[in-house]
Formats: sequence, structure tokens, C-alpha cells
Amino acid sequence: MLTSFRIFTLMQAQHDTNHPTILFYDGDCGFCDRTVQFMLNHEKDSSLRFSPLQSAFAEELFQAHAVTHDFSSILVYHQGKFYRKSKAVILLTSFLKQPYLFLGSIGKCIPDRWADWMYEGIARRRKKLWPTASCVLPSPKDRQRFFHDSGKTQQIEQV
Repeated sequence: MLTSFRIFTLMQAQHDTNHPTILFYDGDCGFCDRTVQFMLNHEKDSSLRFSPLQSAFAEELFQAHAVTHDFSSILVYHQGKFYRKSKAVILLTSFLKQPYLFLGSIGKCIPDRWADWMYEGIARRRKKLWPTASCVLPSPKDRQRFFHDSGKTQQIEQV
């Protein structure tokens, strides 16, 4: 059930540069890759970080936090917590410019069960929606925002 606390918490998602928000995505999924490209092209600032779910960095961070995962859902690490499915998507909209920021605020009004049902429907069909990973290389400026290697986990944990 949707609570006013949940709405307030997600609406107040602050972009803390000391605790980076990291979007973990399926690196072998074309739809997921396009989602990362969309985020890079439409975010308000450059505060988001990215990592494939298959990376050594992701595996190390998941183990450090005892997080189990599969490749059917994105994960977002924000202020020391992990968010999945529709909660992750709604949180990510707080990093976007208008009109996407507004659409995210509408999404906050949808009950969790319904929002997750919609998310799962898209997740089941994601490889049909965009069959192959599109391997768009990030710009040199954006490249430093991608975590692949495990050595960066220490940097995140120390903050």
C-alpha cells in the first residue's frame, strides 16, 4: 500500500556526491543499455554512476551488503540502501530533467503492487523490445562514471 512516508522519501531523494547513487543494469541487455543511454542524455546533473550487474565491482558490493540479485531487475544503490524494480525506477526519475521528473512524480502515486506488476511485465519482454546490446561507448567525460573493476568498492564503502 502506498504511504505518504514512501512518497515523501522518494520525492526527497537527494543527490549526495559523498554517497554516489549507482544504477546496476544487465550489461547483456539491449533495452537496459538503452536505458543507461537515456539516463545519460536526460539527467539533471552528472551525479549518477553506473555498473553492469555482471561486473566485479557489482559482485563485490553485493557481497559486502549481503544482497542477492538476478539479472531480471535493475538495482539502484542510494544512500547505503538498495532499491529494486519500480522503486528503483521511481528513484531514478528524481535524477531526470522535465518532463521525466514530472512523470516520475505521477509514478509515485501508483501502489507498489501495481507498479511492480508493470515493471515485471516490461522486464519479461525487455530482450524482445531491444534484442541486442547496442554497445554505445560513453564519452570520455562519462567514462569515469562507470564502475567495472572491484577496486572501486573500497572508495564507495569509505564514504
